[in-house]
Amino acid sequence: MTDAWTIKNSGGDLVARFVRAKRHDVERAVLPIHYDMHRLLAEPPYREQFEQHLEQILDREGWTIVPITLNERSPTS
Repeated sequence: MTDAWTIKNSGGDLVARFVRAKRHDVERAVLPIHYDMHRLLAEPPYREQFEQHLEQILDREGWTIVPITLNERSPTS
């Protein structure tokens, strides 16, 4: 069972500042501009633009979005 989501950096460390209850909240936290949640759910072209922007940032930073559970080690930064 997933308790939360966060970012795992290229060194394999979990990043505490991105811990959120829902994956889409982590996705939105990563991006430097605001994306409207309603539009993300209702408008496929808007969601596609969001996903492309997200992928660019994750690739550039060497990050992945991962589920975490209470049994895993705590995020570090």
